[in-house]
Amino acid sequence: MRSVRTHTIAIGLLLFTAFIWGGTFVVVRDGIASVSPERFMLLRFALASVVLAPFAFASRRLDRRTIESGALLGIFLFLGFWLQTRGLLSTSPLKSAFLTALSVVFVPVLDLFMHGTRIGVKAVAASGLALGGTLVLVGGLEWRISTGDVLTVLCSLAFAIYIVLAATRSRESAATPLTFVQVVTVTLLSAPLALTLESGPIDRAAIVAIVATALLATSAAFFILMWAQARASALEVAIILSLEPVAAALVSYVTGDEPITTHAVIGGAMIFAATILCQIAPTR
Repeated sequence: MRSVRTHTIAIGLLLFTAFIWGGTFVVVRDGIASVSPERFMLLRFALASVVLAPFAFASRRLDRRTIESGALLGIFLFLGFWLQTRGLLSTSPLKSAFLTALSVVFVPVLDLFMHGTRIGVKAVAASGLALGGTLVLVGGLEWRISTGDVLTVLCSLAFAIYIVLAATRSRESAATPLTFVQVVTVTLLSAPLALTLESGPIDRAAIVAIVATALLATSAAFFILMWAQARASALEVAIILSLEPVAAALVSYVTGDEPITTHAVIGGAMIFAATILCQIAPTR
């Protein structure tokens, strides 16, 4: 009974996390309007590191395994966020959210190469459906693919590797110190780029975005992810996180940031359907 209840709580928290991340695409886009993506990431993850530090050290579980796992996960976390944030400079928040959701389509393929998991026929069909949905989403046969779209697809691949690795690493370490090491790693990797690349002034929108993403979308969200991923299957995590585009679309529509076009609805629906089909397809 206790395990069922814990699992239910994990699923609920993952839903909360998906909507936090989906709802922050517009916030991040506004935040990097003046400050560079690299400076934004440095400040966001540095603040999150400060918030998590007392809890991580109080846990007294910052052992070698946790540090090694956190550093490895942090590398792919950095790549994912850097590519995503850079991509937002030349793509819309809604499109970024949908393209990021492609990560759950990549997961079965990565499982094949990393863990030897077989890919079923439905998984292959899901990959084709997702690619077709991506084509529709980015403008159909007009091929108006921006640099931001390409960067975001690469970001989804980095996040897919992160999900596959976290599926095992999160069960070997406590959530708080593991999250802390990841956040510190991203901070350290962001620093050289943030200090060398040109950046504009930090205005009010940037400050709001940095604080909001550091507290909610980083400190809280990644702690929840590490805790929940140790108590839910990788497939459940991937499916639930694919709800990010739904939250992004709702926020974009409510704020009047962009209308929901036919391409967005059809392409987004195809990608969303592919993520679900893909995750129920793999055979053991």
